[in-house]
Amino acid sequence: RRVLFRSLLDNEKRINLPGTREAGWFNSQNYDFKLKSTQTVPLNGHNCFVLSMNPRQKASNLLIGTIWVDATDFTTVQIQGATSKDPSVLSGPTELLRQYTKENGYAQSFHSRAVSASPVFGQTVITIDYNNYQVQVRQ
Repeated sequence: RRVLFRSLLDNEKRINLPGTREAGWFNSQNYDFKLKSTQTVPLNGHNCFVLSMNPRQKASNLLIGTIWVDATDFTTVQIQGATSKDPSVLSGPTELLRQYTKENGYAQSFHSRAVSASPVFGQTVITIDYNNYQVQVRQ
């Protein structure tokens, strides 16, 4: 498990390097989005549009899944999906759930859960709860 965890952390470092980070953003350059219904769906106190999202290329930091977007201000409320490419040969596909809250006008993660099923190590679950955001504005 330590080897798998190290591999996941190394991948996380790599995909967050400048120049690489942008390739994982949820935008039309990286994804094809399709509205699943014209009706909004309630989720975590928001009325949301629900869209399918499919990456334009396969990568360990791009998901095949669903995104819930606030129908009023278009901020991200939740994403759920599976990596389009396995992050490591030691891990199988990774399922991800990330929930967002609005802090200082911006959508910020407050909960993430990743589940990976490795043929070698079995299932690994990583849960992160975020809090106490402090936004610094550059002058």
